[in-house]
Amino acid sequence: HPGNDEEVIVEATALIGAYLNAARLGVERIRAAKERPAVFAPDALDDAAQECLAAFGAAPRSGHALFPFNDKAIEQFKLSIEQDENQYEAWYNLGVVAESSGLRDEAIAAYEGFLNHAPPDLRQPIVHARARLQALRAQAGE
Repeated sequence: HPGNDEEVIVEATALIGAYLNAARLGVERIRAAKERPAVFAPDALDDAAQECLAAFGAAPRSGHALFPFNDKAIEQFKLSIEQDENQYEAWYNLGVVAESSGLRDEAIAAYEGFLNHAPPDLRQPIVHARARLQALRAQAGE
């Protein structure tokens, strides 16, 4: 269990990398891998695409590409909120990243943080956050 902020960021980045790797592979390729974990191989991409993928960095230990997220962006959302909990943009972005990473409870907390801090004139993001909260709570059986 992670004990400090740096360890939490490393573990969250590793989880996001694994999720993105699985999403790129698809269910059939993962099932076909059986015992050995499947890894997305960007070898089939052209040089420009490989360079772009590499620019986003990789998750620690696994080396899974973090595109479209990178470890610095994930870290920044958390740091922004820690420095000023009124950073509604960071709450919203953290909700999106947490949800896309399968972290339902974290996504719910982040979207709630966004709704608690967002100015009322942000109609579209507020509508989206409320819709995502409703869907996530329904998944959780709340």
